[in-house]
Amino acid sequence: SQWKLANDRLAANANPAVFGMAQDSVDTLREVADRVGSDDVREVSNLIGDQLSRVRELAYNLADAAAADDDFADKSLPERTRLRAHALDLNLRAATALLTAQGGSSMLLTAKAQRRAREALFLYVQGQTRELRSESLRIAATDGVMGE
Repeated sequence: SQWKLANDRLAANANPAVFGMAQDSVDTLREVADRVGSDDVREVSNLIGDQLSRVRELAYNLADAAAADDDFADKSLPERTRLRAHALDLNLRAATALLTAQGGSSMLLTAKAQRRAREALFLYVQGQTRELRSESLRIAATDGVMGE
């Protein structure tokens, strides 16, 4: 039970790699928007980028506070798990937007978009807990907007 509690405290935090991968997808979307002159792609990159910044800030602030205080770590497990699930969802949506923006060529094994999509799917199951799976499924059944 002590091991599970310690693991749950860590597993509730969003993985920084998720934010880095999602940011790379957003940055690449912006490059695509500039290259092809697409307002749609630029708008999507800005929307996802803004959401990503908000979730990253909240997740990091909560993780820092949890690391400093075990009582807070325990009380914030549901909220940190929810933010981790949102980060995973944003990463997948950013990769999906990149696939969409780049079209058929994005499906080549050498394409960054295809790699980002595979990485995003892997991170969905890597280190998954029962609580994270439940939260991820809840987000999948909604439109992914925080607070619903």
